[in-house]
Amino acid sequence: MRVHGRAKSNFAAQHINAAKYFADKIREIEQRYSSAEQPEVVAPQERNYYWVSTILLSVASLEANIYDLFTDEYRGILVSLDQAEKQRILETLTKTKPILDQYDIGMNHIIGQKLDSGKDPIQSVSDLIALRNELTHYKSEWRDDAKISQKLEARLKRKFKLNEFRCGSVFFPERCVSYESARWAVKTSLEFMKDYSAKLGLPCLVA
Repeated sequence: MRVHGRAKSNFAAQHINAAKYFADKIREIEQRYSSAEQPEVVAPQERNYYWVSTILLSVASLEANIYDLFTDEYRGILVSLDQAEKQRILETLTKTKPILDQYDIGMNHIIGQKLDSGKDPIQSVSDLIALRNELTHYKSEWRDDAKISQKLEARLKRKFKLNEFRCGSVFFPERCVSYESARWAVKTSLEFMKDYSAKLGLPCLVA
């Protein structure tokens, strides 16, 4: 008698681990320069590459995580529903619902509560997603009329230490690029996913 196992790739864990890796690369670059040297030099270009990768992957992990929690056949959010109802909900979620709305629906289904969007960690996750969205759908701005940068600065400037290397004056996409902002992105994503699974009694895919 043969026993056949089944396996899935865990992209939630893979993405957040990749984000950590790139954040650590930013730290390594920043540590090459003393605090006195940093304002006098422009950071190496690869630091920007690592930073963008960290932000994008931190949010990609959130997306992969909630999809896997909905589709887990044995311990997932929809385990009590029949296949037709599961499929209906999944199609609605993947086609029309933003990330936090998907998490909200999952919480409401399991414990009858909704996410508190006005408080952390939900507010920080929302801010992280806004940052990712501007990176993904960026529209160039004149520096003297940088409205997108101003909006992001209002949301994010108190959340992490800013770029200390010589750079332009706009918050996004220059002054916000730092190891501290990358670390904040990873921490925000990871802690939210762990907290969400704990509250709902679901498997933690990123432990």
